[in-house]
Amino acid sequence: MENAKTQAMRTANSTKKPLTDVREGVDSYLAKAEETFENATQQVTTQYERAKDYVKETDFRAMFADVKGVVVKHPVISAVTGIGIGYIIGKLLTRSRD
Repeated sequence: MENAKTQAMRTANSTKKPLTDVREGVDSYLAKAEETFENATQQVTTQYERAKDYVKETDFRAMFADVKGVVVKHPVISAVTGIGIGYIIGKLLTRSRD
């Protein structure tokens, strides 16, 4: 009986360390995930504020000139973006007819 008790204690003690290691690993992973999420949230907030300020402070002609400059500088990306936006708008308009 004493032998079984000793064996059970050894088994319990031997599994304690791996479980502690797993818990520490999960805690570390969650901390990194939280930090990444906070950084992403901060970046989105910053970009939103910049876009909001740009729209408030810039007149239509200057915005048009900025867009034209981007299209001239990056024609392929601009074309793909335009096609994507057109597709989304088309889907939204056809969905409203159903």
